[in-house]
Amino acid sequence: MTVRFDRATFAAVLDSIRMARGLTRRTMAKEAGVAPSTVTRIAQGRSPDADTLAALCVWANLTANTFFIAASEATS
Repeated sequence: MTVRFDRATFAAVLDSIRMARGLTRRTMAKEAGVAPSTVTRIAQGRSPDADTLAALCVWANLTANTFFIAASEATS
């Protein structure tokens, strides 16, 4: 089975949470313990590495499994 990471949804959810908290990307990155440039790259559609994914999920109180999609479900 092939599984892919839904980068666009992950970035959109993070942005939504960040904006709801009234934070800049730089402040979000600092709170999550990741580099601001990493947050920018995710917003531009790049996939985070495992440590960054974990840190951002903890910061946002998200479950990483939500963003992994089996190939049969990935129609876009």
